Amino acid sequence: MKKDILIFIFFSTLTYGQKKVPIDATEYMHKKDSVMYTKINTEYLKFTAATLDGDTITEKNLIGKVTFINFWFEGCAYCMAEMDELNALYTKFKYIPSFQFISFTRDPANIARETVEKQHILFPVCPISSDCYRLNYSYGFPFSIIIDKTGKLRYFKAGMLPEKNIMTEEFQKYENTILDLLSN
Repeated sequence: MKKDILIFIFFSTLTYGQKKVPIDATEYMHKKDSVMYTKINTEYLKFTAATLDGDTITEKNLIGKVTFINFWFEGCAYCMAEMDELNALYTKFKYIPSFQFISFTRDPANIARETVEKQHILFPVCPISSDCYRLNYSYGFPFSIIIDKTGKLRYFKAGMLPEKNIMTEEFQKYENTILDLLSN
């Protein structure tokens, strides 16, 4: 009995007695971003997804078009906060034949449909719960990327604060990047 107590105390000290080092979230994101920057100008990942309308999309559909891809899910407040801006971005470019807008959600199709209706989402939505994290490089949500006409990753943005001025600034970057890529 005493031996069991001593063993418990010994292992508890190892586990709980260690000095905890605080995690600096900014430093963590900079390290993660630096890894992500190595993906710039590389081909986007292979995938197959179906929209809620039943259209199939693969990485081959990216070739020849500038593609904006957004990752979201219904329970993400920051994701929902940017839906109006995403609708505006989609509306601005949807008539340009060399542009496409895709959104991937980790939500199942039934939840995605409800969210599309509730949020008045205008752009194509692909529920890909099992593949979402791989396709957004495990960045979380919201996450947006822009792919050039050759299928290469050219821009990414992880996270979005729901402050109007920050969103406006970031969406202006999206627009400028899309316009630059469309002109090439």
